[in-house]
Amino acid sequence: MTTNQVLIKDAASTAAKQISFATHASYVPTTNQVIEVGTPTEVEMSLLNLADAAAVQSTKADLGAVRASRYVVTACIEYQVTAPTTATFIEFYWAASGQSAAAVGNPGYATGADGAYTGTPGTLVEGISQLALIGVMLVTTDLEFQIADVGIFSPAHRYGSLIVKNETGQTICDTDIIESAVVFTPIVDDIAAAA
Repeated sequence: MTTNQVLIKDAASTAAKQISFATHASYVPTTNQVIEVGTPTEVEMSLLNLADAAAVQSTKADLGAVRASRYVVTACIEYQVTAPTTATFIEFYWAASGQSAAAVGNPGYATGADGAYTGTPGTLVEGISQLALIGVMLVTTDLEFQIADVGIFSPAHRYGSLIVKNETGQTICDTDIIESAVVFTPIVDDIAAAA
């Protein structure tokens, strides 16, 4: 009896593109900070001056009519003035939506627009509780950039917004956002017949 193999295609060789969340007019990473593969779909999200205990949301992203069932989420975060506190973290959430319009059908009162996320008319804690947790990034007490895989998730709908909450004790991107981004890299299965 022959069996098939389930392999994972390299992100650069698939039709599904990476999704990049950043301030793309300013995003110019140097060689060591590049986390994008190929030419990703760009979604606006500014992490500039994200204070401790505050959150930000991206514009509503379109993952595509044909998309990956799972994504690896990778973040590159900068601290320029003050290093984060030991054993702290950044939280990453997904506000999935079946609707393409920015402010329509969003959980947790996400607006679908790049800017501060407050969970209004509720509280930040109430809004966050209605979102899907992607994962957390544990940070070190180092200045400059930090890169980590945050988690793997499977989006429930075609559309959604990324929510990032800072719990590091310091401000993220307190000078510039040149190297800060979050990318969703598609995990595309390749079913290969056994040889």
